[in-house]
Amino acid sequence: MTEQDVQEENNSVEEPVEPEAPAKQTETTESEASYKEKFFSIKESMDKLYAERDLALKKAAEYEQQEKQAKLKRLEEEGKHKEAYEMKLAEIENENKTLKNQILGLTRDSILSSELGGLDFKNNKAKDLAFKEISVQLVQDKDGNWVHESGATLKDFVKGYAESEEQSFLFKPKVNSGGGTSSNVTSNSPSSKRSLFEMTQAEVLKLANEGKL
Repeated sequence: MTEQDVQEENNSVEEPVEPEAPAKQTETTESEASYKEKFFSIKESMDKLYAERDLALKKAAEYEQQEKQAKLKRLEEEGKHKEAYEMKLAEIENENKTLKNQILGLTRDSILSSELGGLDFKNNKAKDLAFKEISVQLVQDKDGNWVHESGATLKDFVKGYAESEEQSFLFKPKVNSGGGTSSNVTSNSPSSKRSLFEMTQAEVLKLANEGKL
């Protein structure tokens, strides 16, 4: 074999190709701005759904009232005064019950707003979200005081709610003051366990936030 043949043989040997290293997978995280936009977009959609539901309930109530008035008029025209009177009495009792519930609701809302007023929420929407979630979990004890359905006082429950990591997205982040301490930040807590259509708006948003919808 000549020197030229050896050279050609060497040139014909392909150099081993090193396999390409797999692309490094980097975990991407949503920026806070993107997260807020997504979260409040969901909230706005939920607000719209709740508004549509409330409107439908209002129309149903108006129709029911019209039916009652028509029945009452018919009873009076037929001379069935006793039945008409009993119907009017039942209507008055229902109105009084509704008015009482409205007064109780206003009292509850006022007390809850006072408790939430000291927390450092990111914005008013976050505060409204916390308010809606907590308000539906409040009941009156035997003395007429508003407490959490678990039996905890409103003050203690709100404190635990604000300290829970689960709901921290509603509050402004802690700011390190440089002395090993952090300025007030809060977070939220409990979530009810119900079917999707029985959940509060806040609970539905939590599921969306956790990717469970």
